[in-house]
Amino acid sequence: METPGKLEDVDEVRGHRRTLLDGLRYHGGAANTSELRAYGDVPEGSIQYHLSVLEDWELIGQEGTERLENGEIANSYHLTDSGTDVAEEIADSTTTVESVESFEQQINQQQEQIASLQQEVEELRAEVDKLNELREEFNRMADVVEELAHQES
Repeated sequence: METPGKLEDVDEVRGHRRTLLDGLRYHGGAANTSELRAYGDVPEGSIQYHLSVLEDWELIGQEGTERLENGEIANSYHLTDSGTDVAEEIADSTTTVESVESFEQQINQQQEQIASLQQEVEELRAEVDKLNELREEFNRMADVVEELAHQES
């Protein structure tokens, strides 16, 4: 377990703490605990512990409290200058498993959409072919009707 004090190595920032720093960066450098929990799915029971470690490392600072729409009180935090540097370094240097999985999921969804659209295009082409056949048959019938009309006159 980390000891309070100065952060020695950016690699010490992992798990929920990394998520909290990224959440603060995502929210423009400041957010409340409710926003941070929602951003990173950090358990309510452990968020204060992780935030206190980040404060001990002087990566974040507490701004105060605010009342949420539901009436609850949430602590507000901001990135310090060194916290901003660490958050940017983490963001620039890593590709998380979650981001790769998210991209893979997006790719799979897009591939499914493409396959569905290709199927729709094939169905529409078949409909167009049927309509063209009907048009040709209609034109033949129109020719026959016209020929009959000329014969009667």
